[in-house]
Amino acid sequence: KENETATAILSQKIVSEKQLVLEAYIQSLDGLGCRGIANEILNKSQNGRKISAVPRGSKRKGSTHAESWINAFVAMNRVLEATNAIRFKGSNITGQSRLLFERGVGRAMEHCLDSKQPAAALSLFDHVSALLAKRETTLAGRMKTFFGVDNTFESNETSGIIFQRDDAINLKSIYLSDPLLAAIIRAFGKLGQPEKARSAFYDGTLHLDDTVLMTQSANNTLDVLLGVDINECIPFLDAMNVKIINPSTFIAIAKCYAQNGIWPEIGEIYNRAKKGGVVSEELGLITMQAVSESELLSGKIGVLRQIVDDISHLVGMKSNDWIHAKYWGIKRYVGFHHARLLMRWNDPATSQKEELLFAINEMRQCAREGIATKNAPLECIVRIAQVYGTDGKIESALSGKQQRSAVNLILEACVEANRSGLIKKHTFTTEVVRSLRALKANKECIQVVIRNVISTGRKCRHRIAMEEAMYAALEERDHESLKLITDVFERSGYDSRR
Repeated sequence: KENETATAILSQKIVSEKQLVLEAYIQSLDGLGCRGIANEILNKSQNGRKISAVPRGSKRKGSTHAESWINAFVAMNRVLEATNAIRFKGSNITGQSRLLFERGVGRAMEHCLDSKQPAAALSLFDHVSALLAKRETTLAGRMKTFFGVDNTFESNETSGIIFQRDDAINLKSIYLSDPLLAAIIRAFGKLGQPEKARSAFYDGTLHLDDTVLMTQSANNTLDVLLGVDINECIPFLDAMNVKIINPSTFIAIAKCYAQNGIWPEIGEIYNRAKKGGVVSEELGLITMQAVSESELLSGKIGVLRQIVDDISHLVGMKSNDWIHAKYWGIKRYVGFHHARLLMRWNDPATSQKEELLFAINEMRQCAREGIATKNAPLECIVRIAQVYGTDGKIESALSGKQQRSAVNLILEACVEANRSGLIKKHTFTTEVVRSLRALKANKECIQVVIRNVISTGRKCRHRIAMEEAMYAALEERDHESLKLITDVFERSGYDSRR
């Protein structure tokens, strides 16, 4: 792929003839992290020439990922080839051909945006925009074009011009598909130009009637405005055609309110979405979070259950079934207190054990069905396994039998975590070894670390897990395991003498 990209770059006449352009390409690609392509270009283009730009593999902070930029370059190159072919034929593109062309341009622009190159995205559109310019097909339209007559009633305050130059094409003269206009709006947002993003939306939709839905463009405009002033979203929402409002519109607003801790407004957004018939599970969960964070002194559970009824009805489930299916997600949004009350674990003294048993049942059901267990129930099990053999309250030291039951449960969770890949997360192994150490299961702690954490002998980030295992090995006088763990610990860049 690097060879193909280098060949495509060198096939451009200006690159092969102008050494300064060639050197600029090499330096830019090196700065973007595309050192392989830069080296390919250098090797292919030297031919006795002295080229001062030598790739150094710079890794400046925030540099674009090489793969993203390669994808952008390949997509842009395809668009340019199509543009040249259209211009060579000298005919306008219409119908399906135009939609395919716009889709290609929009995809190339999105690749540019993903590689953090919004200016390149707008430059690409500027290059192809002449092909997309609106053609007047009526007699009146052709006469207006011939005599240079324009629609004077249109406001001149909007600035849909992509680049400020004499031959730039205004968006008001182009019919664009939703994905392409959405890419333009997103590019302006990435450049920190929210007013141009807003103008692009208005100018790009000015000539459309209510039958053409520009949902993606509207949502991108909303995202840009939310990033600048959260108070701009409601006026923009009020001005939008109700037909283009969809669940993601309200989710974007609700997320922004949640990030800023504006909880009361989320309820209004939820009610508007419910009235418009565009409620979604995600919006429901965010609204449940807003309720749990609100200053209501009473009645929170009643409101939460009403939202649950709305969402469960939406997905075709009974309320209790939906709560059980989404428990871990609900807990993440509303916290354990409200989640347990929704599950009807009303006794706070035994609710922790209720949750543990719920997690165990889910883990074992997944094991029976041969599917990986989700992270949340496994994390729950290793964190509170010590209550397994109790009535839910730990008022005295655990018996030997209770300790063994809890240890076996943690080891069972580790087996499932190994299947799902959760065992690779250092936060999970930290909880595992701390729980095992608290249960005085030093030997099991050592074995978990040796088998699951340092089995490859390579560097790893599980510092706390390795530290706890070293303490366990010291207490057990297991010098062989201590040396094995210490070697990997120090190889990972940590100091075992501390």
